[in-house]
Amino acid sequence: MSVKQKLQISFGIVIAFLLALSALGMNDLSSNKKMSAQIQLKENIANEFNEVAFLTLRANAAMRGYMLYRDDQMRNNHLSLREELDDTIRTIDKLSFVDERYDQFLTDLRTWENNIDERILLSLDDGKIEEAETNALPILGQGSRELVSLAKQIADEQVGEINTLLQMNDAAINKSFTTMLIIIIIATVSSLWIATRFGRKMTAVIEQLTEQTTAVTKGDLSAENTIRTNDEFEQLGRSFNTMTRQLSTLLKEIDYASHNVSSTSATLTQHSESVQKGAEETERAIDIVRSGADEQMMTVEQTTERSSTVLHHMTEMQQTLDDMYVQSAQSKDLTTVGSTAVAQVVEQMNTVVQTTTELVEQIKMFGQQSSMIRETIQTIKKIAAQTNLLALNASIEAARAGEHGKGFAVVASEVRALADQSASAAQTVEQVVEQITSSAEQMTTTAERSEQVVQQGQQLAHEAEQTFHHIYTSIHTVESEATRVKHSITSVYDQLHALIEQIDTIDELAQRSTHETDHIETVSKKQREAMQEVTRSAHRLAEMAKDLEQLIDSLRT
Repeated sequence: MSVKQKLQISFGIVIAFLLALSALGMNDLSSNKKMSAQIQLKENIANEFNEVAFLTLRANAAMRGYMLYRDDQMRNNHLSLREELDDTIRTIDKLSFVDERYDQFLTDLRTWENNIDERILLSLDDGKIEEAETNALPILGQGSRELVSLAKQIADEQVGEINTLLQMNDAAINKSFTTMLIIIIIATVSSLWIATRFGRKMTAVIEQLTEQTTAVTKGDLSAENTIRTNDEFEQLGRSFNTMTRQLSTLLKEIDYASHNVSSTSATLTQHSESVQKGAEETERAIDIVRSGADEQMMTVEQTTERSSTVLHHMTEMQQTLDDMYVQSAQSKDLTTVGSTAVAQVVEQMNTVVQTTTELVEQIKMFGQQSSMIRETIQTIKKIAAQTNLLALNASIEAARAGEHGKGFAVVASEVRALADQSASAAQTVEQVVEQITSSAEQMTTTAERSEQVVQQGQQLAHEAEQTFHHIYTSIHTVESEATRVKHSITSVYDQLHALIEQIDTIDELAQRSTHETDHIETVSKKQREAMQEVTRSAHRLAEMAKDLEQLIDSLRT
């Protein structure tokens, strides 16, 4: 399995965990929005029914006051309250509230209003006061209480349903928080494990390659790595070992060839000096010249054989350098592949960081919505407190009215009880919202920690990318040094060709001296000149061999 595949699988697992966490968070946010909408709807319905009960009580009290004092303002107040009651009923209808008791309440309300209009107000308008008072007892007494009681029951049920929804929401949030916490813990542990394991393995491989590269630059070509990762790193290690072995072999062959060149040049120098001495003695003894010529021919043949051997070694060294170039190119390609894979990992880590940031922002938005719910609850508590104060004032006014205010005192007492219950319900809702806000803050903290872990993994991948670049630079340096060696070998190769050509010339001269003894003096002069050139070439060859040995020593040290 390649490094790229390992990285894709490893970070794919982490991304899958994060996507699951994001999906769960989005699902919770959607559920909370729906739950909030239901709570808001039921809260509005409860408030409207409390308003209906309160307006019914006020309308009943206004009618009682009109019957006692015959004040048209009280009658008009009663009619105005009934209009407000009708507006509230229309508001409830707009909220799409459906309930059998609500239908019954509407029927009873219309009956109650019709009875007031037909049996009380009409009798009062006709001057039938006693009849109106008699008819008012069941209508303004039992009838009003039943309407108020039914409206209050519906409102209490809505508050109870709100509490139930809040409890369900709290349970769902706790469950979701537990699930998200488990996923975050698993994702964090998995990320740390993957990052640690892969980072240690990659660091060990890179350190080993770095140590081997450093040893090669210092001239130690015996160092070999033992990378066994079944991926591009192992291929890179094998290629590097092959390159060092071939380079070591090449240096040995160059060393051996340089020694042969030195030895051959020394031998060639000695033979050239002998040939020169023989040429000087040619004038005194033709036999000595012929003998020297024969010896010269043998020496030329040996020199030719040794030069051919050196040329053969030079050819092998050039082939080895070409193979080394191929291995270097493969190593550079593998390094490029590894660098590309690490760059893709960095890009994936950037995507993970962006996803985690978006999740944190969504959780913060959820906390802001919880704050809006808390502000709404504060408004409800203020309304309950004002209602309680209004009921208290109504009780005081009823006490002042004496016997005639007893009915109104009962209504005021009911209103105060209703206000207390509303305040208690609002307090409960506020506590639940505080718990939701606390859970959202914990979720935000956990998500931010996850974001930090992913950023650490991103930093490790970036460091690995830089290390690949260093390896690439080291391979390029070795390739440059090998180029210099190849140029030196090519130069030596050209000089050897020139030397062989000169030796061939000497061979021809020696054969002429054997067959043309009459021209021995001329031939001997040419031989002296040729051997002087051979001596100079031999000296140049010795100097080149010395330079080659120094170059090899510099590579080894």
